Amino acid sequence: MVKLVTTFLSTFLFYGKFTFNVALQAFIIRGARRAKLWTYVLLAHYWNEQQIM
Repeated sequence: MVKLVTTFLSTFLFYGKFTFNVALQAFIIRGARRAKLWTYVLLAHYWNEQQIM
């Protein structure tokens, strides 16, 4: 039962990440200038989190 749940969760996370990447790419292609700004914001946020840890 636990194995089933962990398998489901890992699969869900994998596909969720994949879907998110595809959506992000589509978003970037659609609105390059605005998306670029958001990408920099996200990268800066991620980098700050890495520095804190």
